[in-house]
Amino acid sequence: MQFRLRVMRLACFSVVLFMMGGVSAFADGEGGGAHEQGTLGQLLLGNILSIEGDQYSIRAEDGATRNYHVSKETKLNSSDFKAGDQVIGSVTNEGHVIALTKRMTARPGV
Repeated sequence: MQFRLRVMRLACFSVVLFMMGGVSAFADGEGGGAHEQGTLGQLLLGNILSIEGDQYSIRAEDGATRNYHVSKETKLNSSDFKAGDQVIGSVTNEGHVIALTKRMTARPGV
């Protein structure tokens, strides 16, 4: 089960990288760090709790709830994000969303 979850996370992360058009380098060895041209920020996996203008409140998988800023530079794969959506994305240390996509969820019994 643990292996299956890791494979799903890797697949979702690959989708984000593809959506961003590729990445030339990581800011540090863990994949986190400041967003710079050609670098990837921190991986975000979670559920949207609310959206107020350009502020998205997201509960991450670790249980922490944080507010993130979405701008016109943010690469979104959907124009209809809403509360309850499971998302995967890339964010900066400052809380700016670089890219965001809806996560695919497996149907029960599949």
